[in-house]
Amino acid sequence: MILCVVFKGKGTLYQEISQRINSAHVSIGDLLRREMEFKTPLGVHVEEVMRDGKLVDSAIIIRLLRDTLQKLPGKHVFVDGFPRSVQNAIDFYAVCGVPECAVWLDVSDEVLVTRLLNRGLSSGRIDDNRDVISKRLHVYRTAIEPLRAHFIRVGLPVYVIDASKSVEHMTQQFFEIPYFKRKMVEEKHKD
Repeated sequence: MILCVVFKGKGTLYQEISQRINSAHVSIGDLLRREMEFKTPLGVHVEEVMRDGKLVDSAIIIRLLRDTLQKLPGKHVFVDGFPRSVQNAIDFYAVCGVPECAVWLDVSDEVLVTRLLNRGLSSGRIDDNRDVISKRLHVYRTAIEPLRAHFIRVGLPVYVIDASKSVEHMTQQFFEIPYFKRKMVEEKHKD
């Protein structure tokens, strides 16, 4: 079973969630950065794409995701940062099936830019600078509304969480979602 989580903002929410329900977290950004770190041919290509603030090709992400998911049989999986376009979603369904739901962490552009710039000060990430962030936000805004409409069209439940709040508040909102409320109760009954 796969839970599709579209993060826009605080990825730290997952740490709180994983303490309450048995699940795995797959960050697409981390998978791509690992390829870049090891300087694989794929990593060199990904670095060029990310430096320009563009989206990495869906086929590349699907291949990395498929390889990772094969190592997590039977787990609930949070996919962080993918899909980011309708074509990404269609490719995702073909390999992984339609997810249980999508959770949108929504935050204003101003808050997001501040967070990314602050992260860039400590992370050294090539894509955490004002120019690239601006390009990424434009790409995101262009793709996100059609993606949300697509999810609704295919009957995928879409839940929105206000990511401008604290992690504790977001965690509370998250566990108000019926699917996750049920999972938390199931986990408690296992003990």
